[in-house]
Amino acid sequence: MDYENSWRLLKTEIINILNNEHIHTSFEDCYRHAYAIVLHNQGEKLYYDLEEVFKRHLIEKVRPRIVNASDFLPKLIEIRKEFCYSLVSVRDIVFYLERVFIIQQRRELLYVISLGQHLFNTEIILNPNVCDRMKTIMSEMIESSRKSENWEELKSACKMLLELGDGNRKIYEECFEKLFLEKSAEFYKSESQKYLKNGCEFVRKINEILNMEEKFFHFLDPIILSKLKNVLIHELITSNFQIIVNIEDSGLNFMLKNDKFEELNCLQHLLDLVPNDTNCPDFAPVMKNIEDHVIKHIHNCWSKDIAKINELLSSHNFIEYIQSLFDLEKELEMFAKKYFNTQSRLSKRLHDEIHSLLNPDSQLLSLYINYHLKKGTTKINENNIFAILEKAISVFKYLSEKDVFEK
Repeated sequence: MDYENSWRLLKTEIINILNNEHIHTSFEDCYRHAYAIVLHNQGEKLYYDLEEVFKRHLIEKVRPRIVNASDFLPKLIEIRKEFCYSLVSVRDIVFYLERVFIIQQRRELLYVISLGQHLFNTEIILNPNVCDRMKTIMSEMIESSRKSENWEELKSACKMLLELGDGNRKIYEECFEKLFLEKSAEFYKSESQKYLKNGCEFVRKINEILNMEEKFFHFLDPIILSKLKNVLIHELITSNFQIIVNIEDSGLNFMLKNDKFEELNCLQHLLDLVPNDTNCPDFAPVMKNIEDHVIKHIHNCWSKDIAKINELLSSHNFIEYIQSLFDLEKELEMFAKKYFNTQSRLSKRLHDEIHSLLNPDSQLLSLYINYHLKKGTTKINENNIFAILEKAISVFKYLSEKDVFEK
């Protein structure tokens, strides 16, 4: 068996196949030459010669067609389909190479189609000229999709990049992911800077931006989506909240004092997007500052009620003391329900403070219940007794030392 003559014939026909030209030798003859080469232990030489043919074809024929194409992305997709279709025919000719030589090798040799696709990615997609042009186009698509609702083109391009990788994210990362995250960080930072002078406007606008960005969540793969959310949280929320909370005429105190229900809900929604203190330790001081603002507001608004309760406690006026606690509880619970979502991270500190303020004196609560059960039953009807006990139970749930009350 003369390897050079057999390979010369095979090489000519493989190049014709890759160029979509007519082959002059029958499929059976081509297969027989490849079979003979492998049978005579020349499979390794055939494999690497085949690899070189693929590489030269991609560099000399395919790359110029793509680089110079006016319709770059459609042309890239079209040429890749043609190339992959040609690989099937080449694989059929050298099928014995796969079945015997490649399978039996302990080295990590790619099958013919996989080899061709891998070379297409390295020699075409990741080539600096092609890759740079791809990044430019992807960059334009990203900006365009943020300015309009038309993100289908970007979605299709992302899908193609993932498919090009054939399970490897390198192409997707190189041509889209890094660029997208950089562009997103720039966009978020630029947008957030526009509204930093007004806290109310900031929380509204940032929520609007988040809603618009959700269109990307539907087609980004889970890995980049997680990274995007981290960028989004950092650039839009954690980097700015210390500033907007403390703005005198539109910050958190202003929202609380002026009944800014919508803005407070927007603020809570943004806060709940931030990971807990363990995953985002730098935000812990900011969160504490926000909680302190809310607690201070409660103490300022109900300072007279709190002072009155303390006076009643000192005078042991248990009837008015429990009634005042009950009235304050209704107001504070109404305030909490109106402005703070029970599932929000702010609500926990808020309810802890409410529990602390409404924590009754166990002795006075006991006297209140005892008075109405033993001494007041002759003077009031059964319905009123139930109403009085309901107040006592309502206050009792805030008692921190229930075991002391039992004694």
